[in-house]
Amino acid sequence: MTRGDLNLIERIYHSLSYRAVYNYCLFLKSVKTRYTPKISWQPIDLSLPRFVSIVYDADVPLLVRSLHHLMKWTDKSPQLWLVGDSDAAYVKLQSSLGNSLPNGVELWHWQTLLQTLDISYQNFIKTWEASGKWGGYSRRFAVTLAANSCADIIMFDADVLWYGNFPSSLQKLTQKESNILAGKDYDRAYDLEVASFLGNPKILENEPLNCGIVYYPKSILLNVVTPELVMKLLPYAARATNHLEQTLVAYAFWQSRGQWFDSKIVATTMVDRLSFQNQVQSLARHYAGAKHLFWRDA
Repeated sequence: MTRGDLNLIERIYHSLSYRAVYNYCLFLKSVKTRYTPKISWQPIDLSLPRFVSIVYDADVPLLVRSLHHLMKWTDKSPQLWLVGDSDAAYVKLQSSLGNSLPNGVELWHWQTLLQTLDISYQNFIKTWEASGKWGGYSRRFAVTLAANSCADIIMFDADVLWYGNFPSSLQKLTQKESNILAGKDYDRAYDLEVASFLGNPKILENEPLNCGIVYYPKSILLNVVTPELVMKLLPYAARATNHLEQTLVAYAFWQSRGQWFDSKIVATTMVDRLSFQNQVQSLARHYAGAKHLFWRDA
């Protein structure tokens, strides 16, 4: 048997394995989305950074399960801002989480938070939003800016699951570090033109950042991505790519001497994409590029 034959057999094996796992995950999704898990809200701990997440309507079920996981692993809850990126998402958050939310858990419409920003940021976000296919990413960046202007925050995506007491570990980390904390990605996902314009070579030379779970000390993002900078970035916002947001976050990370979360704390990986069980040991996992695996593990 030739090396070419072995390579072909290996490719066929991986293809069949992936399809089997993918279909298994789709089956689990069809079962799990038939009900909404009850979230056991824990008492609010005001000493924790505020946790913030923005979702579009189709991802509200993921966020509900993310919150369900988070509350299972901690006896103290951070304050939460849960943000809808549209009218439909905001209404779905209300219907999925109910009207009797505990103090410290707040629902927002992203446009309300946009209005709290300096006019330079508003113009930048509106230009980005109107840019075309990838304009929706501007809403997340707007929410990040608005939330960070008034508190230390964790920004987390809806497709994050928690496997331990992440808030407690985060509290210990932030007693030592006063910079941005982020997880590493398994692949680079930046806007190369914007990265070149920003002029920090670490963005492209060092390990890639993933912005699915990021800690921002109060106002640190606004101190780096200033009103003056966003004015200069307007031409790039007008033709935004899908990686503009992550490029800006990476820039802020390196400019502020950010630190990596240890992989045992935060993981973004595809190593178990051919497995029927989660094989990643971390307190928090972002399922970037593998949303079907979220439903395997939720």
